[in-house]
Amino acid sequence: MIWPFRKKEYTDEEFLNEAFHLAMAWGKDWLQPVQGRLAKAHPQLNEKELDHYNSVVQEAMKFGHDQVYSMAEIHGKKLAKRNLPRYFPKSFLGQIAKT
Repeated sequence: MIWPFRKKEYTDEEFLNEAFHLAMAWGKDWLQPVQGRLAKAHPQLNEKELDHYNSVVQEAMKFGHDQVYSMAEIHGKKLAKRNLPRYFPKSFLGQIAKT
């Protein structure tokens, strides 16, 4: 996601969010490393920073996928929202409670 109007300075959290969006974007780059695309959007990032953001994003996606597979193996189609606190932090549950 390359925005036409960029801020001059970004927080670590903003870089991570953008890296995650790049990794999850549907298409030929879905679930692929993000260093090249993130570098194109933010040329001020060095190789070490790009590798760090990619590593965190890949780890987060793996954790999410592992959790989904684990819940599917344990509960199959019987997983109720009331069981989710055992698997996810409260901050995440607050977001899905709105659904």
